[in-house]
Amino acid sequence: MPATPFGRIMLSHPPTSSRRPQWPWSARLLGVIVVTCLPPGVCAGSDAAPETATAEAAEARRAARRSPVVEVFEGSRNAVVNISTTRVLKVRSLFGFDAFFDDLFDIPDPRPGARRHHSLGSGVVMHDAGYIITNAHVVARAATCEVIFANEDRYEARIIASDHQIDVAILKITPQDDLTPIRLGRSDDLMIGETVIAIGNALGHQQSVTTGVISALNRTLAIDGDVSFRKLIQTDAGINPINSGGPLLNVLGEMIGLSTSIRIDAPDIGFAVPIDEVHAALPGLLDVERMQGILIGATVEPGAPCIVAEVAEDTPAAEAGLMAGDEIVRFNGRKITDHVDYHLALVGCLATRPTDMQVVRTGGALKLTLTPEVLDPSEASDLLADRVGVQAASMDARLARMMGFTMLPGLVVNQIEPHGPAEAIHMKAGDVIIQIGRHCPYDLERGGRIVESLAPGARVPIGFLRTIGERIERRNLMIELR
Repeated sequence: MPATPFGRIMLSHPPTSSRRPQWPWSARLLGVIVVTCLPPGVCAGSDAAPETATAEAAEARRAARRSPVVEVFEGSRNAVVNISTTRVLKVRSLFGFDAFFDDLFDIPDPRPGARRHHSLGSGVVMHDAGYIITNAHVVARAATCEVIFANEDRYEARIIASDHQIDVAILKITPQDDLTPIRLGRSDDLMIGETVIAIGNALGHQQSVTTGVISALNRTLAIDGDVSFRKLIQTDAGINPINSGGPLLNVLGEMIGLSTSIRIDAPDIGFAVPIDEVHAALPGLLDVERMQGILIGATVEPGAPCIVAEVAEDTPAAEAGLMAGDEIVRFNGRKITDHVDYHLALVGCLATRPTDMQVVRTGGALKLTLTPEVLDPSEASDLLADRVGVQAASMDARLARMMGFTMLPGLVVNQIEPHGPAEAIHMKAGDVIIQIGRHCPYDLERGGRIVESLAPGARVPIGFLRTIGERIERRNLMIELR
């Protein structure tokens, strides 16, 4: 009788012997165990169909294996998208990203005339109006972006804003069906060692899931010695170009970070931007009032709950009776728990359309009605000429098609003003401006609003496309506004 770490066991075929078995009760006990382990209904005299019993047993097995990771994936998968492009740009940058992009993507430019989808990474739905967050580096090489859902629904996406300092970008699609936003969590209470799940969406493949634990917090990484990413979450969950830009979730299914593959040379080490950093950047990236051309007249404090910090005189907020110190609990039909909820609720506001809101003030709850006003910008073309040093126009559909774009990506430079900021960085007529500061000027009016929001003398990023033969380059430079 062989020995095991658990003692001696009886052989399934004992050696031939004339001796009686030493354990005559073992067969009867085995029979009892077999009977009691059978699924309900599979006993002598049972009327249940064998097929039904087998199906029930299979479902019971699946239920027993349903782990928190499975539940998180099933509850979050519809919010995770693939981001792809039909045109990969060569990037020339002063931000120290050139080698980073080349190493990360290593994708040859398509042949002239070819239209082939390149998977850039993943993204995650943060608002049912069609707002999606991803990494800034994921979309930096895209001439145009397409968002693809798990059910293969496809939407053209417009880049609204991006911030390379924290590697976050916001895209906007116009959905035909209801979207399922991710559940946003918090990252100020993370524990080293707690389980995390990363979900990605690879073009042409099923979604991918990796798991691990939080290995460290508040990591700082430098790229080419120029750009530093701070306060990063470090994890041993696999983070790669496929799931970069997707969510890093806790076991409750809450997004606690935005996965980023900024280090692909270190196996078993992944990083994510903490969701609190994303929260802090969202109001500035969205800049809903200015970019949608509406005036509210109130600012709120960062964090939770959503407390009104200031109400400007002679504004819709003041006329509605809103006061500093009020806690906003509902706005535009949405529950408000923090400043992020408030700024996302502004997305659906339209000028001159009354919006209901509920606040808590000393003494009880109040219902107010606020009507946003139209925000009149200064003349956009004059602002661009005076502050940036370019004469520009919104790109039309004909020119976009000639350049191979399916959407209108920005402003076409018609003329460079002598001795201006644009001339100082060697911009040329024909360049297409696709980013000023953190925002994307997809038409002339928005370009004017962006410039108007920036301080005179500010030194800000500017991104533009330049056609060189059959190739399009994206250039990321710094420009000092007048």
